[in-house]
Amino acid sequence: MKTHSPLLALALLLVLAVFGQSSAQSSTASNTPANTIGIGIMIGSGDPGTTTLLRSANMAIDEINSAGGILGKKLQLMPIFNSRRNYDTVPALTAHLLAQGAQALISCGGSSTTMRAAEVTIQKGIFTITPSSTSPKISRLQDNGLVWRTIPHDLFQGRIAADVIGKMKHRTITVVHPDNAYGSELAKTFKEFFEKQQGKKVLNIVAYKEADRKNYDFKPLLDKIYEGKPDALYLIGADEISLMLTQSTQAGKLTAAYKPFLFGCDGEYNDDFIAGVETSLVEGMMGVTYIHPTNDKSFTRFIEEFQRRATFDDSITVANSSLASLMSSDATNSYAASMYDAVYTMAFAIAKAGSLKGSDIAKQMPEIANARKGAQIVRGGEFARGLQLIKQNVPINYDGVSGPIEFDQNGDVSSGNYLVWRIHDGKFVEEKVIAFP
Repeated sequence: MKTHSPLLALALLLVLAVFGQSSAQSSTASNTPANTIGIGIMIGSGDPGTTTLLRSANMAIDEINSAGGILGKKLQLMPIFNSRRNYDTVPALTAHLLAQGAQALISCGGSSTTMRAAEVTIQKGIFTITPSSTSPKISRLQDNGLVWRTIPHDLFQGRIAADVIGKMKHRTITVVHPDNAYGSELAKTFKEFFEKQQGKKVLNIVAYKEADRKNYDFKPLLDKIYEGKPDALYLIGADEISLMLTQSTQAGKLTAAYKPFLFGCDGEYNDDFIAGVETSLVEGMMGVTYIHPTNDKSFTRFIEEFQRRATFDDSITVANSSLASLMSSDATNSYAASMYDAVYTMAFAIAKAGSLKGSDIAKQMPEIANARKGAQIVRGGEFARGLQLIKQNVPINYDGVSGPIEFDQNGDVSSGNYLVWRIHDGKFVEEKVIAFP
């Protein structure tokens, strides 16, 4: 079985130590002096993409501050880590961030994290945005318009996954998912659209409890997962799914005589997943993930700068030097673009509102992002230009590095692209890109 290299593990620990130290320092005294605007960021320690999200947020904030900041102040990122996605701790951690001076919140680390954080931010009237939480439940929050996101919800992902698998020969499928807001909603959506297709049947939906990523035990669930010998498995999760597959082999559920087709999601589109499983088990596995636009100059500029920063950003240099050997795709960059756009849209909205009040910021989000007659297009890296236009009362249309940003009435983005991926020879390869809606 392939395992993580010691250098990779050490690098990730060093990254978390650096960012964790800054978070710990904020617990003893406010790190938001009068000339700064504190932007809290809730993030899951040890999650795939943690360093990606932090680097992208810092990159956007550096660009904004280089342009002079907003409201005459510089932005200051205030990270706090939610260990192992322990959702019960999220409200207290959120309240701590706000007490230390955070005036807006970026929420990462899963949909349940964002929903628990919103319990506090909604009550306090704090603007909240997420680049990575995709559960449709977030759209249904009674949030007074305060919760936004720059990544599409899973009604799109579930529908596209069902359509892709539905066009294959596989007639029966079992869905495996984490028992949280993300997994349960994606599984529900997939089942609805898959069974609308003639002759297609979901045999079972099997939920598993989240745990320490090293200690998942899927063995009590294996009989249910493989009951009826489904033609395919739709595996919703992240790198823990590699443990499920390994345990399935050890229990004799996956054999040379029986191996269902494997289909994954956005959570498995990361190199930690491939590194944690025997390559032959996932050869030919497919899945879908939200993806950046193709042949887009704005994204190209963004990703070149994003990757260049790995060589001079002292807080993550070590991690990226060791991660480089595993990087066979843009897997860990999927959330980088949506994080960057989350920071940019929020900052433009604050500037246009002339206020840090949550409802004022929220009111301006569609004003700075949605296309309309007479609006000047502003792209990633053009914060100074966009800010100048706002000061001149010229309407702007922020065209994100993750694609066009068009917010609907729920604060959701309403268009974009999904990548259909396949694993071949231990690497992710692109099959095709599907636009939505």
